[in-house]
Amino acid sequence: LAILLTAVAVFFSQSLFLQSAYAQVPVQECGVDVDADIVVMLDVTGSQSAADIQIEKDAMVALLDFFSAATIKPRIAIGSFNCPPTTVANPCTTGAARILPGGSLTNSYGDKVAKTGLYGVIDALVGELPNGDGRGRTNLEAAINVAQAELATSGLPEDDYLILVTDGIPNRPDDAPPGSCVSGNPDPFTTCNCLPARTVSSAAATAAETSLIGTTIFTIGYIGNAGGSSCNANDEMVAANFLQNEIASDPSRYFEGNADLSGIFEQIMRDISCDDNNPCTLDNCDEQQQPFLCVNDPISALQCDCENTPNGTKILDSFGACCEPADIDDCGVCNGNNADLNDCGVCFVANQKDTCGACPGEPNYGDTTACEDCNGVPNGTSKLDDCGVCVSANQPDDANRDDCGVCFGNNADKDDCGVCSGSNSAQDLCGVCFGDNSLCGNVCEETVIADTLFALDGLGRKALLNVRRLVKDIRRATGKKRSNRSAIAEAAQLYQTNWQLTWSIPTIIKSDCSLESLCVTVSNTEPLNQYELNHQRLTQIANQLIKKLKRLGVRTKRAKKRTEKIAAEDDALILTVPTTSQDCSS
Repeated sequence: LAILLTAVAVFFSQSLFLQSAYAQVPVQECGVDVDADIVVMLDVTGSQSAADIQIEKDAMVALLDFFSAATIKPRIAIGSFNCPPTTVANPCTTGAARILPGGSLTNSYGDKVAKTGLYGVIDALVGELPNGDGRGRTNLEAAINVAQAELATSGLPEDDYLILVTDGIPNRPDDAPPGSCVSGNPDPFTTCNCLPARTVSSAAATAAETSLIGTTIFTIGYIGNAGGSSCNANDEMVAANFLQNEIASDPSRYFEGNADLSGIFEQIMRDISCDDNNPCTLDNCDEQQQPFLCVNDPISALQCDCENTPNGTKILDSFGACCEPADIDDCGVCNGNNADLNDCGVCFVANQKDTCGACPGEPNYGDTTACEDCNGVPNGTSKLDDCGVCVSANQPDDANRDDCGVCFGNNADKDDCGVCSGSNSAQDLCGVCFGDNSLCGNVCEETVIADTLFALDGLGRKALLNVRRLVKDIRRATGKKRSNRSAIAEAAQLYQTNWQLTWSIPTIIKSDCSLESLCVTVSNTEPLNQYELNHQRLTQIANQLIKKLKRLGVRTKRAKKRTEKIAAEDDALILTVPTTSQDCSS
């Protein structure tokens, strides 16, 4: 319910905000209170005739006349721009724009009749050619930077404006002075539309608008002026789009004219004098009544939030504060961090939980017995242990169990060895708890067979040497010093395996142990059988080599007898090794 009420309050506060923020109520009389800094930069380049420059001067005089009657006058500065004669050493970067002598920011405009002050600055402005025509090329980057420097160094921390009057076709500076944007270039359009010049001019405008002082730029496209330019209609269209979309602060601050600029200047003056610094309103001067009054209508195409930010996302909270929706807490308060939410989740009400932590409407609300501990203390810390005894919270749950886990058992279930229900199974055969049966002795019959194992190892060695001797005889008979290498390698591997098998058998064989139940019978059959198979293979390799010698015409009678003797001795000796033994070590 609290959250629902909060949402309704937010809805109504938003409605009130929309009604009040955009009410069409005249704020002030047009041109009466204009606390701002304005720099006007006039085009006196070669595309401007003496008549064109005069039109600019007339419009400038009308601007001073308009603001002269204001209670709070804006500070105004007047500048001009045109390139000096362009050379490689000076590619229209130095001296391309300037604030006119005596034309720095001031709200003392001088006398119109006597032509003093800013009126005198305007009157003295003429083109550089003898007939009063303008001269030189157009560097809008320089014009913007000079105006911005004047606002930054001589202006006050008020609203800042730049009014830029130009034919709109910048052709200086270019990328390779005197470079690609000059007359006579093979491309006839580059002189009128120099991309490098447009790029740096656009960058300068962006820098001015986004600087700390935040300059608002008006542009007047003096397109198709009385003096005319040498550029074609397509170039002039490009220039107009450039001034409107890349130099002006927004498209609505671009104006176009030629024969008379006074009306355009007057419109800009009225816009400046009625500017409420709200980007969500369209600032106008209502001339249907006397005196003229400023009207700031909401711009229907813009969705503005409660801070007048176009496309912003902030909204009003229940109390008229403006913040992001995510910053509104559950009580509808901007950045409230739920400080007004009580312990039961209700806004703007004191804490409601009872002694047991229940909230109104919950079961057992107000019943303190619902949270009593085993001693009857509400929210107490006493508890029932494993044996059902009420004990303090820091006492172990098994404190009343004995070592066998029996409540109050007094360890009655332990046997003689201290094992719970163990029935003395932990005693060894000697009756010793956890003993190793060593106290009552274990006598075994022992047979030492170390000599037999040494003999078996020796016979294996004889079998290997017999193979090597036979290979040596074959090499002598054939003259091949590296023949039958595989036979020697296999024989060596068989001997190595038999050596390991021989010494895997205990050298002392135990049998007939007095405590036979403590011993384990270990079989020697597997290593003995494998030993015999390996020895038979050694004999087979030797017989194969004897056959080779016989085919070579070598007498083999002695070799055959030697091989048979080794095999017979091995067969007889292996039968003397016991096939089992008892291990009582564990």
